Amino acid sequence: MSTSNGKTASFIPGPYLIAGDGRFVYALNDRGVNAFCAHVMDAHTGDAELRATARLIAASPSLYEALQTAHMALIGYLPAHRNAITGVAIEKALTALKLAMGDEG
Repeated sequence: MSTSNGKTASFIPGPYLIAGDGRFVYALNDRGVNAFCAHVMDAHTGDAELRATARLIAASPSLYEALQTAHMALIGYLPAHRNAITGVAIEKALTALKLAMGDEG
């Protein structure tokens, strides 16, 4: 996705996988070599929350792609049929996509 300033998202493509105790997230590159890994941990958070966080991280490439598609569908929606709800959805989607690209402004 490109924003109005021309920035394009650049991150390790999915799929992101979960391993071990459910708190270890990783991705392989096209050669089958580890591209990144993350161990979700904290001394004051329960295992269920940590595993849920790992699942969210693992889902992030798919979520990003889905949000990009939804944003494109919303901005392509006939302006005559837009309302306050679709306007808010467009803004929230764009804000989240920009945040994922490191463009918070």
